[in-house]
Amino acid sequence: MLRQCILPTELWTQIASYLPVRDAALLSGVCWDASRLQLQSVILNPEDSNELSAHWISMLRDTDRTTPSEGYIWASKRWEAAELLQLHLNCSQARSQEWMSVLAQAATSLSKLDGLLLDCFEEDFKAWEGLLDMHLLNIILLHAQQLRLLQLGCFAPKFLMPLGGLEHLILSVGCSEADGLLSCIASAHSLKTLLVASHEGAKTSMFPSEVDLAQLSQLEAVSLRDVMPTRLALPPHCQLSVKVDSLKHANSAVWASVREHLVAFHITSFHEGLPALEALPELLLQDPPLEKVRMRFESIGSCTNPVLLGAALARVPRLKLKSKQSMYVLVPSAVAWSSVTLYAELELQLEFESKAPHFQQGSCPAMSLRWGTLRGVGVMELFRDTPQRSVRYDFDEYAGTHVKISPEPGCGQGCGHWACSCACCTFCLERAGRMTAHWFDNPQLSSRDSKGWC
Repeated sequence: MLRQCILPTELWTQIASYLPVRDAALLSGVCWDASRLQLQSVILNPEDSNELSAHWISMLRDTDRTTPSEGYIWASKRWEAAELLQLHLNCSQARSQEWMSVLAQAATSLSKLDGLLLDCFEEDFKAWEGLLDMHLLNIILLHAQQLRLLQLGCFAPKFLMPLGGLEHLILSVGCSEADGLLSCIASAHSLKTLLVASHEGAKTSMFPSEVDLAQLSQLEAVSLRDVMPTRLALPPHCQLSVKVDSLKHANSAVWASVREHLVAFHITSFHEGLPALEALPELLLQDPPLEKVRMRFESIGSCTNPVLLGAALARVPRLKLKSKQSMYVLVPSAVAWSSVTLYAELELQLEFESKAPHFQQGSCPAMSLRWGTLRGVGVMELFRDTPQRSVRYDFDEYAGTHVKISPEPGCGQGCGHWACSCACCTFCLERAGRMTAHWFDNPQLSSRDSKGWC
């Protein structure tokens, strides 16, 4: 019945704008008008080539059907109006090279691009390094004059052409590419958000040069993940989120120099423990408190010497602590958390400095607790003092017990208290309404970023 329908081209275009490439290919066989549709979003995974070709082969009458990249060719003929191009590399290098060949032949037609995203799994970065020719990338950037979002998660070029109109930039880099990239970033006068992550695994990259972004007057947010420059300068009112891999890097003087810009700080160090509050960087204990603090250690405190979550940590709106082994913490009598997370893979012992009057008065924060073995009676006291709260229990044979306590009854997941807040990743950009929402229906594009600060 649908094959006999005659619908206006405008309606087909509206329908196609919300379809993934595979469904758009199926739709193109419905009628003549549908076959002429131009793709608005092109999200392709090279591993899908054989499956996509099976769907498209009946429509590819002018293409060599023995070519594995025929699906890519089909897409490249219909992407002149595309606003988004995303390629996720997670397959053989030979298959990805076929896609790059198609991309090179049709690069000049990508003049309407609003977002370009090239990504791969972190562990595959070395395999894809150098796969995308720098000249080809600059050709795309030259013709995509409307480009606002650029994500290079699988490619760290040593030089990019000036990025005058770019608003959102996401890069994965190493020390060797730092100097060339930083000079390109300085030319992006319209830049509003910048995320720079190290592609060297969990190891923090020590940038040999200074990062001076003070001249970028429109820059609103910067997120540095496992990247530590020798000096950092930011424009006024620019917020900064930082992730490092050790207490040593957390205590670097560069972060203290930009303390007024810091809104979130993340320490992931599973090879060392946190014996006491004094081991933390002074910037985490100073006033005013940061908006979000997340810390992961091998262990936190001890049964005879629990870590007091005092000083400015007691007033951090969102606090998250994770321990690979055991966690022993003492909650002060006055806290101002809106959400707090305490995860211990082995033992969790939660104690209160007093009777927790704030909790009794109805200002209990959203809480997420997870443990393998529960010690002490602190958690039981918490449940006793907050009977009116919405409490959700989960038990897993391997992950242990998980309890969520929400401020509002029936809130369940805590109303997004644990969502990412870096303001620079694709998850945050979509949530803030800065990018086209239906771009991010593909979970590969946003799921990993959304876990970045959770």
